Amino acid sequence: MTGNEARKVQVLDCSIRDGGLMNQWDFAPEFVRESVEAATTVGVDYVELGYKAGTGFFDPREFGIWRFCPEDALRQTWGETVLRGGSRLSVMIDIGRFCLDDLPPASQSVVSTYRVACYVHQIDEALATTRHLDHLGYETFLNIMAISEADQDALSLALRRVAGESPVRGIYVVESYGNLNPASTRRLVEWYGELCEGKAIGFHGHNNQQLALANTLAAIDAGATFIDASLYGMGRGAGNCHLELILAQLG
Repeated sequence: MTGNEARKVQVLDCSIRDGGLMNQWDFAPEFVRESVEAATTVGVDYVELGYKAGTGFFDPREFGIWRFCPEDALRQTWGETVLRGGSRLSVMIDIGRFCLDDLPPASQSVVSTYRVACYVHQIDEALATTRHLDHLGYETFLNIMAISEADQDALSLALRRVAGESPVRGIYVVESYGNLNPASTRRLVEWYGELCEGKAIGFHGHNNQQLALANTLAAIDAGATFIDASLYGMGRGAGNCHLELILAQLG
């Protein structure tokens, strides 16, 4: 990885969002505030604090507040402005697990960016959701999950539709099961770039084979300009790329 490549990469800290899969998003407020302070101090570009899920889909008595990301909790943790230093606040929404009516216009929120997570068969609703969020004034990204298990023809069609039908800034290669290696990561990032011309390509890796860092670096070499990482790699299963390791690699 060259110095020029490192300078182009933007890092998203998904510690609270993905780490919440381990504890039902029941983090102590002090921990979340300290996590935000650390990430923004070192210049992480995006901090993703959780999911915007509807209470009709998840019981608030069983899940912590970062499964729902109410605006008042976001403001108490993040502050009153969209930018904290140079960092932006991101929230993820899962197709089929939220209500569009729960999302205020961007002018009324401290959230800068929404990432829309879906499976290939949910692409119609995902594209419509990105258009709605764009209309509300948010920056958007799309994460198509479990791509290693997806039908490749369906995935190819979905990617072409993203290029032609969605205002998203970028689309992520998401290796949900951590079964990629650096060579297959490069191929996927390059393939996404070919099919989604005009969109930035991101990478979200899992560490099931202890390859999350290596795969993330391979993704950057192949042209990915957005990458995910979390403190100590905490996240579902074997976890994610370690934030402290990729930041060191990026200088």
